[in-house]
Amino acid sequence: MNDNQKIGKNLKMLRKIHHETLEELGDILGLSKSAVSFYEKGERALDTQKLQLYANHYGKTVDELVNGDLTSLNSMGAFCGNKEQMKIILDVMYPMVSSEKANQNKNFAIAYEKHTKILESLYEMETPSKILVNQCWETYTSVLEEAEMVESAINLLAILFICWASIADEQQVENGKRIKNSGKKPIESKKLLSSAYVEINPEIIKKREDFLDEYDEMVMSLIALVKSKIEWAEYGDYYFALKYVVGMQDNSLSLELNREIGIQMICSLVEIYNQQAANFLVETDKTMK
Repeated sequence: MNDNQKIGKNLKMLRKIHHETLEELGDILGLSKSAVSFYEKGERALDTQKLQLYANHYGKTVDELVNGDLTSLNSMGAFCGNKEQMKIILDVMYPMVSSEKANQNKNFAIAYEKHTKILESLYEMETPSKILVNQCWETYTSVLEEAEMVESAINLLAILFICWASIADEQQVENGKRIKNSGKKPIESKKLLSSAYVEINPEIIKKREDFLDEYDEMVMSLIALVKSKIEWAEYGDYYFALKYVVGMQDNSLSLELNREIGIQMICSLVEIYNQQAANFLVETDKTMK
């Protein structure tokens, strides 16, 4: 296989997992349908400018397109469920825990009740009150500091991941408004709603960067604490893998490759009987298409 064919296979896989036809991709990149086909078959070499077009569209680097092997990437899933399925997904992705000992702690019980209310808002696809989230966070934190209760650490991780997810959701809400207000054509709407579309609002990028600057070290510390307790260790392993799945990483890899790494980690955890990882795979498979 020559270099053009290798690059072509990468480009074809990216187009397929983003559910784009040759014609649709050509329209987006300003190329003819036949040109896109030639590039994918490796029958025509791409110059630097066209490689950059592809890289920008798929949120990757030119190096990934040229030297990487993207043929094992999975199709980009999209949530397509009702409120009941949303509840299952949230409960599985961001598990909250309690124990008989934890429930005897008054502050833990208060935080747990607020945590439940946060999830109830999300089940209804509503944004929970920031005051409620802050109160829940502060109460869990006080319990962790005063009683070193690992259950609080796990639930703090759940809250942090929910907050991270809310930043990503802002882009989808914004894209939806842009489509509604501008009357864009179907192909343009599809491009805007693509989970891998690269033109993310700079303000949202900044929020993600600020979040990682402020909380990434804390997330890793919480994960390390949870992993240090044998009875809760599987939650620490699960949340470490989930960091990659949801793109909560500050590295040079694309969101898609981070996600692929995370999924592979989840699969490895399932092989060693990690129940949280198994729940994630089973339930997300039911509700993602």
